[in-house]
Amino acid sequence: MGSGGRSEALTDPTDSHITEILRGPDGPHIAAFFDFDGTLVDGLSFTAFLRRPGLPSKALLGGLLRTRPILFWRLARGALRAEPSDDDVRAAYDLVLGFWCGHREEILQRHAHEVFALDLAARLRHGTWSFVQAHRRKGHTVVLVSSATRYQIAPAADELGIDHLLCSEMEVEEGTFTGRLGGPLLRGKAKASAVGEFAASRGIDLRASHAYADTADDVPFLETVGHPCAICPADGLSSLAAERGWACLPVSRGPLVRPGHRGRTMRRLKRRPMADGESPLAGIRLRVDGARFLSERRPVVFLLNHRSPLDPAVIAELLGPDHRHGDVLFMGRGAEPGIAVDRLSRGHSVVIASERTRSLTPMPGPFANTAFLIARSAGVPVVPVVIRDIDCLLPCNTAAARAGTVHVVVHEPMDITGDDAVEASTRIEEVRRLYVDTLITGSPSSPVKPVTAVLGAASARGRAGGA
Repeated sequence: MGSGGRSEALTDPTDSHITEILRGPDGPHIAAFFDFDGTLVDGLSFTAFLRRPGLPSKALLGGLLRTRPILFWRLARGALRAEPSDDDVRAAYDLVLGFWCGHREEILQRHAHEVFALDLAARLRHGTWSFVQAHRRKGHTVVLVSSATRYQIAPAADELGIDHLLCSEMEVEEGTFTGRLGGPLLRGKAKASAVGEFAASRGIDLRASHAYADTADDVPFLETVGHPCAICPADGLSSLAAERGWACLPVSRGPLVRPGHRGRTMRRLKRRPMADGESPLAGIRLRVDGARFLSERRPVVFLLNHRSPLDPAVIAELLGPDHRHGDVLFMGRGAEPGIAVDRLSRGHSVVIASERTRSLTPMPGPFANTAFLIARSAGVPVVPVVIRDIDCLLPCNTAAARAGTVHVVVHEPMDITGDDAVEASTRIEEVRRLYVDTLITGSPSSPVKPVTAVLGAASARGRAGGA
């Protein structure tokens, strides 16, 4: 099938791995250890800090280029290959620690969450996010293990609901960086040792536990558990994982679509309905489950988890002629509900975002009650439409879309006209749980019952393992 079309349901290795997790044993004695750079997020996280206004990054880069140009070249080459050498990483740490010596810790603390929100959140790998949530659902002990610093990984842990961090700590005395590490650089064997110590202190069964990483320097780390998994592995780890029979999952991102495509797509959608045969989704395929529910009943309120600027284009593609002929109204989050009720009374359907605000991660935030109030007032059903994997193609705050497949799950129409206020509140949470289930597993229902801990945005929580 060509670009912008729909594809039949296919077996996805990510979904298959999630099913294996959910069918496995429960309990906190089983751990899931996740590497960060290249595993949970695409690329190296320190590059986001180098681009952050307000941090002395230009001075650091200038100093590196003047004093250690060969090291700079080797680090850049290693970053492109996703496997910088151990000596180069240690040399870079010495340089960075020396640069930050005497600076206040609050500078990095102040910028860390903004760096995640404006850059790293868009680089989250959706498949690995799903693995994190599947392990949380099983009650496993989820741990983020990285050679990166706390300032690079703690905001992601907060957003994803990960309670335990093992990382390279920068030593701080009276709120000021000393220029030294506050412990080992968690790389190679040191990373594996930290996992072993953490497991021993908490009664973790490492043979029943899982670990996820992307590069060959993490082989000792992966060897500590009974279920190692290579995520988008670089060449060194890919061949070794194949030799040892380890799981190897291509939680990949497609090639970039031509620059400017996204901007033209969004302007075109806002400016006018699409002409017959025209598609804004060049290079993107739709895998649709439950397509019959798009037209089984009309008019309806289509409820959408809005995460990407591509979402309107996906809905337009799904609704086809109805969108092109103006029979469907797209409502913004602040739109007047009375307009939607009026359109529904005239036989037109509406599309409404489910959340009050757009979340940073695929985990839905709190649902607004607007769509449900509109549906009840108009006497029409709500049709939940769950868009998965779209963050891999065009996350927020990015300028170019990537080619690939978007998985859309359309659920049965829900009749809520008889709900009272209490029932409506319960229904909203049930629908949100349906979205969470679908985003994690790719199907309407999970093989295990939901755990309430998986719902909701993670708040600041106490940390172990270096806190």
